[in-house]
Amino acid sequence: QLTADYVAGTVRAAELHLAAGRLPTARARARAALAADEWCESAHRILIAVALAAGDRAAASQALAACDAMLADLGVGADPLTETLRRRLAPPAPSRALRRAA
Repeated sequence: QLTADYVAGTVRAAELHLAAGRLPTARARARAALAADEWCESAHRILIAVALAAGDRAAASQALAACDAMLADLGVGADPLTETLRRRLAPPAPSRALRRAA
């Protein structure tokens, strides 16, 4: 139970740091949570969100791939919040004007 409480508190701290724009601290807290519990989807999600907030789509894609691999190992699907981040990472669809011009 102690580990679960530590992970929950560390994830919450990471969420608060992310919301405040303290990206390096949010990343560090998410990594600390994953060091204690590698199966913590919310910590993976914070790493994705931090990378997106920093404009680093490559790091966000890598973090999403790590999350997907963890979920596959567990044999479960992604949380809806993880799917929301996946959609944010997806390349934008071409606009109607661009499709007509092509």
